[in-house]
Amino acid sequence: MKIAFAGAQSSGKTTLLNMMREDPMFKNYEFCDNITRNIQAQGYSINEDSNSRTQFKIAEAHRDILDTKGDNFIADRSMLDCYAYSQYLYENEKLPVEDIHELAKTLQELLPRYDCIFYLTPEFGLIEDGVRSSDKSFQEDIAEIFECIVPSAATYTDVYLLEGSSVDRFKQLKNILREDFNES
Repeated sequence: MKIAFAGAQSSGKTTLLNMMREDPMFKNYEFCDNITRNIQAQGYSINEDSNSRTQFKIAEAHRDILDTKGDNFIADRSMLDCYAYSQYLYENEKLPVEDIHELAKTLQELLPRYDCIFYLTPEFGLIEDGVRSSDKSFQEDIAEIFECIVPSAATYTDVYLLEGSSVDRFKQLKNILREDFNES
């Protein structure tokens, strides 16, 4: 299965990915994490300081994962994330209209290639790690954008909301995969 997570920064995506990494149910999966951090390490600005150049590089990274990682991978982000952050930039006049349109086309092209996306809302405090934004209003803005775009994303692929503690979310995730996708 091609599984990805989506959600604003500090919503628990990496925590869940790491829990999956330790669970025998996911032993045959390749884990794709630090997608945006790797792009930042190449000199691209991320978070509120991102720009068109960064967003297209992130979209390219998501396409590359879908093209090269085979049929069993779990990614800590998806093209849905790229689009949500791009929408924020567009709304704040940091991304031109032609670029948001191009990224929307890429979103529509790539979303159906995921078997499922697990969407997480921010239920925990922001964690300062020197990379992700620790601006609470930025997180809230991104979360609001996700709330607007997730319903339409569900027309392209299966999108599941995970809620509660990390343990609760992990149980929900495993139950969904067992019941809806016959994963064991």
